[in-house]
Amino acid sequence: MNKHLGQKTKYLLVGLLLLSVISVVFVFSSTKPKTNNNATPQPSQIKTIDWSKLTPGESTTKDVTDVLGNPIIQKENVYFFKSSTSVANNEAVIENGTAQFFKEIVTLSDKKTVDTITSKYGLAPNTLYGSNSINGFDLYVYPDKGVAYLGNSITRDLLEIWHFTPTDIDTFLNKWGQGYSVKPPKPTF
Repeated sequence: MNKHLGQKTKYLLVGLLLLSVISVVFVFSSTKPKTNNNATPQPSQIKTIDWSKLTPGESTTKDVTDVLGNPIIQKENVYFFKSSTSVANNEAVIENGTAQFFKEIVTLSDKKTVDTITSKYGLAPNTLYGSNSINGFDLYVYPDKGVAYLGNSITRDLLEIWHFTPTDIDTFLNKWGQGYSVKPPKPTF
């Protein structure tokens, strides 16, 4: 009987050892990093756009597609291009083969803030108010410089930079600033 008990103990120990080996293999194989072929590109994988290569009133459709790539959507003369976020697209308005307006979508990965604009152009001479104003984001316009930005003057966050041919504020409002007003929205309580 002792011989039979010793044999059972031996099989039990071999079984436990085998179970331990299988468990260790399972743990290591399940913690191995998995690759995802359909992963969302990280900011370092997204092409950085050199907006300085585009000039409203001068850049052609070819210039625009050379810098921004092929449009993902086109509605009449407005071309939409992939940006660094899936929430909004960069835009170009092209009239008669020449770009007249660009809307650059800005994300945190772009490392641009309101200070990026104000350090170059100073304080904006015009502030316009729109649907984002309730969240603190107003449109600051430098019409004579052909630049505007949608930003928050308190948090310094920047959502968009607009590039257009230099003009005056009234022409800007009529052509590009539709939906914006020179009057701040009334608070709703």
